[in-house]
Amino acid sequence: MAIFPLYLWSFDNVVMGKKRGLFAILTTISLLNNYYFWFGQVIFIALYFVTRVIFDKGYVVTLKNFINFVIEGLIGLGISCVFLFPIINTVFSNPRANAKISENILTYENLQ
Repeated sequence: MAIFPLYLWSFDNVVMGKKRGLFAILTTISLLNNYYFWFGQVIFIALYFVTRVIFDKGYVVTLKNFINFVIEGLIGLGISCVFLFPIINTVFSNPRANAKISENILTYENLQ
């Protein structure tokens, strides 16, 4: 969350066609830091993009720059997937993920 202003700045740079590469790196760092917060950041960036396109007439986005943004985001996602897939596998293979909570809220049923 602390790198979000830099993440937003790199988003603007990619969409406006100024600097490339930093957005992919920050996407990777953000995803590895906390993928729940990253999802919130993606939603905020989408809202920010739509708001800027609608209300800021100087914010002109070409198709080429938008495709570069999508490619950089996918590169950052791909780099972080090396670490995210084992994490997601661990979370979903946890026996408590599918276990029902018993009447006693402090225990789970059928963990074996």
